[in-house]
Amino acid sequence: MSSTGVHRASRTRAARPEASHSALKMGVVLVIFVVVALGGWLAAMIWQAANGPAPVARGSVIVLADGQGVDLDVSMPGAIGPGPNDPSGSGTADLATRSRATALVLSAGARAVRLPDAATGSGEETPDPCTALADSAWPPPGAGVSGLDRMERGQRICVRTNAGNLSLVTIDRPSDPNSGAVDLHYLTWSGY
Repeated sequence: MSSTGVHRASRTRAARPEASHSALKMGVVLVIFVVVALGGWLAAMIWQAANGPAPVARGSVIVLADGQGVDLDVSMPGAIGPGPNDPSGSGTADLATRSRATALVLSAGARAVRLPDAATGSGEETPDPCTALADSAWPPPGAGVSGLDRMERGQRICVRTNAGNLSLVTIDRPSDPNSGAVDLHYLTWSGY
């Protein structure tokens, strides 16, 4: 055997432990990834069991002037039907304001109901007050909610969106006849 052959053989033997070491590293990385993924899933399930499902959309203090609307499923501004904000009439919003922001109008598939005053005082923002409503409490799709100018701060409105999700809308500042705008925030959940 030549010295070159011996050298090659020793190089080959030395490479094998490195290859197995590299495979071991990959295995460890894979195990860590699986543990982290399962841990995240488990943490989400524990949180959901303790707190209910996480919202799919959230809007914090939105000011809606007359004619402005919002798609509660994706937290995007929109309009309902033809108008200055939506001349095509496609209407992506679930709700919009009308009559100097004293009323909420809904898209054709959305439904809304004002919660009784007793259901508004808990301070918790969960879907529970809305899911507790009997089907008969919900007006037909497209019916609006009037009297925003007479609602108190903290008044809540449940909305079934045109995508079938459930939103809890809270009035932060009732509409003002001078400004023609209402301040609100909302949370939207799927699966209800």
